[in-house]
Amino acid sequence: MGNTRQSVLLETYAARQRAVDLLKNLQQAQGECEKHLEADKRQDVMKTLTGCSSIESAITSTKRMIEMMDRVLVEAESMVAVDEGVPPAAPATEEFRAEVVARIGPSLMVTRSAIRR
Repeated sequence: MGNTRQSVLLETYAARQRAVDLLKNLQQAQGECEKHLEADKRQDVMKTLTGCSSIESAITSTKRMIEMMDRVLVEAESMVAVDEGVPPAAPATEEFRAEVVARIGPSLMVTRSAIRR
């Protein structure tokens, strides 16, 4: 995976996976916050003032970021396929991207940290 585009693609896969993990954590935190507020019979001050809680804003931003990364990945995947002389296939699934990151990501990180030194 010496190709620069492939490295960028891999890093984008990894960043997208981190964003998906963040989204899951934010959604879980939102549920917990709502339970605590309900148990304490309180309202979310931010939501009262702006109509949207801080966590809701973060969830919306994270969803937009994931959608943007999906669009970038579709384009990048087709560029890498063209570079390799392979006809572009259907967009990669989330499972495929996670598998690529799991398999190759750690070696990429080791390589990058060695280069920085």
